[in-house]
Amino acid sequence: MTEPVTSLVLRPPDLVRVTVTAVGLAEQEGAAGPELVSTGPGGRLVVEFAAQHIAETAPPPGSSSSEGRPAGPSRLEFPVDDRPIPLSGSGLLTAMGRLRPVPGTAADGSTLEIPWRVLLGLVADTTCVHRAAPATGSGGVTELWHTRLVADGGAYASVSPLRTLPLGGDAGFAGGTPLGGFFDRIDAQAAAHPGQPMAVDRLILSASGAWFGGSISWRGDAGELDWTHRAAMGRDFYVRVLETGVLFPFGHRASFVETYERRFESGDAPVAVLRGTRSLVITEPARDFDLAERQFPFQHVELAPLMVDGLDQPADTTTFWPTRGGAPVLFSVHARAAGDVVEMALPLLFHAGAGSDQLDAVYAQGPGAVHDAAAGRPQASVGRFMAVAVKSPTEAFDGAVQHVRSLTFGGKPVADGPGFHPVVTGLEVMLPAVRQLLGADGILNAQLSDELVQTPAGAEVPDVLLKFDTLPLKFGSARAGVVAAPNMNVNRISRTLGPITDRLPTDPAELFPPDANLLGVFPLRELISRISPEHGRPTITWSGGDHPVATLTWAQELTQPSGPFAPTTGATCQVGLTVTTKPAAANGGPPPVVTDGTVSNFTLSIPPQDTLVELDFRELKFHAETGALPTTSFSIGGARLTGSLAFVQKLQQALPQVGDAAPAIEVSDKAIKATFAAAVPSPLSMGAFTLRNIRLQAAITLSFVNEPVLVEFSFASREQPFLVVVSAFGGGGYLELAIGAGDSGGLQRFVGSLEFGACAAMDFGVASGEVHVFGGVTFTK
Repeated sequence: MTEPVTSLVLRPPDLVRVTVTAVGLAEQEGAAGPELVSTGPGGRLVVEFAAQHIAETAPPPGSSSSEGRPAGPSRLEFPVDDRPIPLSGSGLLTAMGRLRPVPGTAADGSTLEIPWRVLLGLVADTTCVHRAAPATGSGGVTELWHTRLVADGGAYASVSPLRTLPLGGDAGFAGGTPLGGFFDRIDAQAAAHPGQPMAVDRLILSASGAWFGGSISWRGDAGELDWTHRAAMGRDFYVRVLETGVLFPFGHRASFVETYERRFESGDAPVAVLRGTRSLVITEPARDFDLAERQFPFQHVELAPLMVDGLDQPADTTTFWPTRGGAPVLFSVHARAAGDVVEMALPLLFHAGAGSDQLDAVYAQGPGAVHDAAAGRPQASVGRFMAVAVKSPTEAFDGAVQHVRSLTFGGKPVADGPGFHPVVTGLEVMLPAVRQLLGADGILNAQLSDELVQTPAGAEVPDVLLKFDTLPLKFGSARAGVVAAPNMNVNRISRTLGPITDRLPTDPAELFPPDANLLGVFPLRELISRISPEHGRPTITWSGGDHPVATLTWAQELTQPSGPFAPTTGATCQVGLTVTTKPAAANGGPPPVVTDGTVSNFTLSIPPQDTLVELDFRELKFHAETGALPTTSFSIGGARLTGSLAFVQKLQQALPQVGDAAPAIEVSDKAIKATFAAAVPSPLSMGAFTLRNIRLQAAITLSFVNEPVLVEFSFASREQPFLVVVSAFGGGGYLELAIGAGDSGGLQRFVGSLEFGACAAMDFGVASGEVHVFGGVTFTK
């Protein structure tokens, strides 16, 4: 086979410079000089042009300096016929005008690197139109040699984008050029639409670069991309790329438009600088959603503004956060749920194409992953009541309207094709019940419950609408008084019951901490054998409106004895607690709280070992209000002194009467003491003693700080003793005792005395005298 013959054609007057390689041709001497002839089928001329395009970076504002890179060579490949081709400049140029170049493919044929790193292929039936000889005007000026590539009929020939060329070490440089963010997209579109031609309105090749004007619109599974490119003598003067995509998470269709224009700017030395501008155009202002998707309570979403100019250049035009001046663009979102419009502001993620399974993961990182902004899913401020479950486009389900502080969104792939559906991934819910009961801000990070999400369209939604991380609701003894409140862990919001838990523990140890005591002494986890889901569930409810009232209610039957505490046989022993709060005062003070605790039908044996006192309580009540002293009341069904105190058995008979007497209340920051007093005028006989004018006092001290219950009795006092008569003797006395429950309980104080005396005078006439006799008993502990 004949070796290829390469010739460099140079013609200085009109700047012809092409490299011609003869493949399958032989050189011979013709009548007019050397010529090339075909040696068989497959002979062709390959004409290579130097760089037809120079890529330039767009300088930053205030600068006119840019970098440049020349494109690689462009080539036209001509199949030859049997006619000889003169081996001269004019002979080769004449042959180029007579022969038709073959179409270009990604591997060979007639291809042009216009613009830089984009390979275009000529289509069939293209002809080169140019002068074979220099064209010099009357003024002596010679025209720059150029060749126009035209189709039959004289219009400029079309070209098809074939592929993009590797960037190699120029990747950083490419990012600043007009097509820097779109090389991958152009390559993907060219592969998805092989042979699709551009609409060309100018295609001229020369030694000084190409005049090129063309545009193309791609539509299909690879997305939508519009590209317009215009260059003169290898220098871009207008480049516009429009990429169609969607705005995540709501799915509105939008177009990202990047435009570069070369324009003169004023200055000492005017220079035509290539400047780029970027804008986002929302082409689908509103979208409708059906009721089937429970994870998204909105039926209609509108976006504004519809056009945003002056965007920053994104690092990746496929998926990016639109920013301006380094800050994410906030779009106004008007979302309608059950006929009510919720206004929000959110940054949105632009994605070229219909959607991707990876979009939610990118969106979850937030714009802070790229820009100086908060990381994580963007949060849309709501600050109002809105429906979280919708029955119809105009009606919410009962109890489904919540006070939402903010929303976060995401998207999930649709089941029957490409794309995604928006979902609510999180809510900040403002619960007045929690805020008032705890004195905290009452803001919970919640999600739509699994029960709600799985409810099919048309079905009644479940009672539980929201779930959130377990929130411990702990109430101090100062609020609960004699009844320790349960540590209620809530993680659900019920439409009817308010905050609840999805798993009420039946083991009291899970509901009460070790120091949760009844009357400051008795561990509730020992008194309660099992938490009843039906009757032992703590609940929080609240009234609606601008001034909600929140109430925590809890009641539980006690069945187990513990130390000195025992349920009364034959009666229901129950503990109950109600905590009601109202909105905080306008001056910013704590919310008013009303606490009521009750314990009914129980016996205290004090102390539990070697019992001295047994008290049968019908009911014990505690009441406290913010800004007021707490009060307590109780009803005692019986009281017995036993063991070492049996010698005062007669006195204990008066004890049952004190439960109905009006108490004297002493309140401190640590305890409340209720004292009852009653006079016992009737004589009482106790063995050899007869007692009169007894004043009986009984007191119960209930601690706010988990100290044991203290029971005190006094029969008269040192200052006001009772009267005592023993046979012929008379005197006075008193008795005081205090008994505590708990591990350190027992007889805390025991003080008393009996003093008596007699005086006998005798006169026998011859003798007289007096006898003074005194006696007494004093005891103390």
